[in-house]
Amino acid sequence: MTKKADKKEKKEGNKLETLILIIVGVGVFSAIVLFALSNQPAEKTINGVLVKADWNQIKAALKGDRLVSEARMYSGQSELNSALTVLMVQVADEARQANKEFWTYGVVPGEESVGCTEETNFCSDPDIVLLIGDCNCIYVSDGKVFVEADTETVKGEWTVRAAQVLGTAMVS
Repeated sequence: MTKKADKKEKKEGNKLETLILIIVGVGVFSAIVLFALSNQPAEKTINGVLVKADWNQIKAALKGDRLVSEARMYSGQSELNSALTVLMVQVADEARQANKEFWTYGVVPGEESVGCTEETNFCSDPDIVLLIGDCNCIYVSDGKVFVEADTETVKGEWTVRAAQVLGTAMVS
């Protein structure tokens, strides 16, 4: 071979190596982006309920045979307490259908918890938290499933659908 042919072959080899490195680099970058996006909880609507959590997170939080629910109640005879109680009963029914032991209690700011006595041992570390807020959604925080609805939504059919979403997660 001549020096000229040798140089040409070397130059073509360098181009091929460069092309391979670019393709590998793009592939690695794409994989990193996809991995980062897949770990973010996707917002989706299930049964008319906004779910701001990864389905596996919800299932993991509700996987135990014994579930505890905390309702964040209000002092006095608030109609919101009644609405939260209805939601609590609906979630309890879904747990029963999933063959889960279900305990519940209410927390009233500045007062003793409702349903907690010296004989009970379930008045802390709930799996499910029911509360009034602006979200109208289900989300997971610190390994707990939160069901949050505003003052109007909590009084309607949304609570039935939210409980059904939790029930589906309990059995899947």
